[in-house]
Amino acid sequence: MTTISVELDDNKAKALASKAAEYGLPLDKLVAASIDDLVNQSEPNFKRAMKRVVSENLELYRRLA
Repeated sequence: MTTISVELDDNKAKALASKAAEYGLPLDKLVAASIDDLVNQSEPNFKRAMKRVVSENLELYRRLA
């Protein structure tokens, strides 16, 4: 198993924690389930979702590079 660390700004971290609480899940389980959903989508949907995620987070990726 691989461990991945992700930096989030405080607002996104709070929003994610709020969603996890809303679904009654620990934060790590919500993130893992979201990743499972993303990678298990059919290929066209996966590509669309990946492009959306990359475009929404482009500035973050630039800062991390």
